[in-house]
This record gives sequence, structure tokens and C-alpha cells, in this order.
Amino acid sequence: MKTNHQALGLHEDNLKILGHQLKQVRLKRDYSLRGMARAMHLSPSVIADIEEGRRITTCDVLAQMFGHLNMVFLHDPILIKAAIADCKLYHEALYHRNHDFATEIYARLEAVTPSLEHSPLLVEMQWVRVAHKFFVKADYDLTQLEAYTSYIQYFSEEQTQRYYFLLGYAYLYQDAPETGFAYLMKARQFTANNRLYGMTLTRLAELHQYRHELYQAIETSRLASKIHAENANVYEKFESDWRLARNLIEVGSNDEARILITHMEASLLVNSEENGWVLSHVRFLRALAEYMIGHAEGALRVMAQHDDMLNLEYGRFFHALVLDTLGRTTEALATLKQQLADHPDSTSVFKDLAVYFMHYLDKETQVSEFEAHLEPFLNKPNKIPSPFIYHWVLDCAVRFLEGRGEIAKAFEIAKHALANRTFY
Repeated sequence: MKTNHQALGLHEDNLKILGHQLKQVRLKRDYSLRGMARAMHLSPSVIADIEEGRRITTCDVLAQMFGHLNMVFLHDPILIKAAIADCKLYHEALYHRNHDFATEIYARLEAVTPSLEHSPLLVEMQWVRVAHKFFVKADYDLTQLEAYTSYIQYFSEEQTQRYYFLLGYAYLYQDAPETGFAYLMKARQFTANNRLYGMTLTRLAELHQYRHELYQAIETSRLASKIHAENANVYEKFESDWRLARNLIEVGSNDEARILITHMEASLLVNSEENGWVLSHVRFLRALAEYMIGHAEGALRVMAQHDDMLNLEYGRFFHALVLDTLGRTTEALATLKQQLADHPDSTSVFKDLAVYFMHYLDKETQVSEFEAHLEPFLNKPNKIPSPFIYHWVLDCAVRFLEGRGEIAKAFEIAKHALANRTFY
């Protein structure tokens, strides 16, 4: 009985990629097409069709072609099926952020990698390698992924979905968010893998927020949260819920945000020791919700009750913002200095914001010096993933310049702020 893609449970068109690879090796080794055809008792046109991806053939025929080139083609059904199961298990482990288990499975697959280099499993193995590099090693080099770009027509729907997701994810962390957004939007068009669809939505919600498209971020987070709940993924669900609550607060839907925050706190308090760091992020949202409805004192009380949130870089920055709102400028300055001391190696936008804020509060700051720290934010609203903070930066600039008698400059900043109030 001939082994083939159907018996192995693989997408038939993947075998066409092997035909292309065979042609590359044959030409590199200077083997003739007619010689291969003669040795296999096939016509040259059949061999050419296989090499060009115009014909789907059996694994047995591919094995003969590889053998003619003195290469081993693995198509043992038992080994292949075991590897397929491991590939699926690997992606499942990554989905639940169990990197230790994922690494264990990866090592098992790598043990047979020389055999799997030329097998019907080549696409699945490539996706595992790329995912491991991105998610476990935080190495976002695209070489391995882009090597398969010309074969996209031979992918299954799920393989195509994963291809676009991995591209989008890599570009997001290569600091090319707009390119990442474009690829993730392509990935969103495919729903073959529900878990992968949920992860795509989680990343898209992050990018919608980056683009100040808050209502899109809200709806995308809401859908992602539902999918992650169905798949019992507490980590991805928390991230989606946190972003959902965060953006609900920004658009003024505080009641819904408070209900969600309460649910998040309750679920995390079941194991508060293990979830302490995560709780800090949720309690920051509670303080933010108070501040956004004009209760700066209430926000300060929340931070006093849960001072662990001050360990967060943005938590400390927000603390300074609240103190300044209440007229406690000296304490605000001290808080910003503490933030910079606690996070000396930070590369986040909150470090730049802290430096900007300190120059705003310092009465000795010269106009030119202040403008130098304002400039990186002025025409780059997406540098700050929050319309609220972006407009706070502009409002500070208007007040500072007015206070220094630079009325014309203050007026231009105010016009700029008004022209960019439509991020929602």
C-alpha cells in the first residue's frame, strides 16, 4: 500500500513544495531530468510536472526521486504521524504560554530534524522552528519564514493563517507595527485554527490601541476574550480583558470597565501570592478609572491601598501625574526621579515621558530645552499608546509655553491638539 498525504493526514499541496526542492537540488548537483526519468521509468514530462508543482504524486514516487539524488526522503507513516502530533502539541503549549513544555517537545522534534528536512512534514516543521525562535527565544529574524514565501499557494488554510500571523507578530516586535498590522489583518481572514485566530485578535487589539483606534481595540479585545475563555487560556484572556478595560476607561465607559476590573480582581485573588504582579496591573486600572472621572483623590487612595502598583514603571509615572493634578508638585518630581532610578535601563516611552514631565514641572527649564523633549511626541501620537496621555502631553506644552509668554507657540500646539482629537 502506497503511503501518501491522505494516509498521513497532511495537506496534499505541501508535496508540491518538495517537487520544487528536488529541482533545486537536481540542478545544483548537475543531474539531468532525462536521466532521472530513465532511472525511474517515467517520462521526462511527468518528472517536470512534479518539479514545477503541476502534479501531485505519492510519497513513494518522491522517495524514488530523492533516492536518485542520493538523499533520504522520510515517509514512514508511524514516525510522521508521531511528529504531526508533536507539532500540534507544540503549538498548544505555546498557546497556553507553557514554554518549558514547548521546549521539551521542540527538542524531541529536533532529534529527528535531519530526517524531517525532506519529508511531507516540511511546512509544519518550519512553522514550529519559526514559532520557537519568535516566542521562546525572542529572535525575530524572518529568514526562515521568508524562505517559504514563494510556496504560499501550496499551504493549507491553517498553514496560511499561521504564516501571516507569524509575519505580523515578528514585524510588531521588530518595531514595524504598521507592517505587522497589515499581516495580522490578513491572518484575521482565516479561521481554520480557533486558538490562532484568538491570538491574532489579541495582537490586533494591541495595534488598534497603538493606532489610537480605541473602539476597534475594544471590539477586537472583546471577541478575543470570548475565544480565549472557550479555550480555557487564562493568560491570553487576561491580556484581552486588561486591554478591554483599559480602553473602555479611555472612551468613558467606566461602569462597564469597573465591572470587568472587579471580575478580574476576584479571579486573581483566588491565588493572590502567585498572581500578585498581575494584580498590580489590574489595580492600576482601578486607579485610572477614578482619575478619568475627575476623582484624583480617589485614584491616590487606590494607589495608597495597593502601593505594589508603584513597582510598575507606568504605575509610578501615573502616580506623579495624579500628584501634580492635586497640586503636589514637589512630590510629583520626587516620584518621577524615583521612577527613573527604579528603571535605569528602560527603553519604554514612559522613561521619555518621565523626563518630559520633569522638565515641565521644573521652573528653571528653558523654552528651547522643553521643546527638545516635546518634539519626539508632537507629531508622533502613536509613540504613546494612549490618546489620553498624548493629549496630556500637548496640554502640558500649552500651559508651559503660556507661562513663559510664548503665546503664539502655545496657540499652535493648541490647534494641533484640537485637530487630533478624533482618534476614537
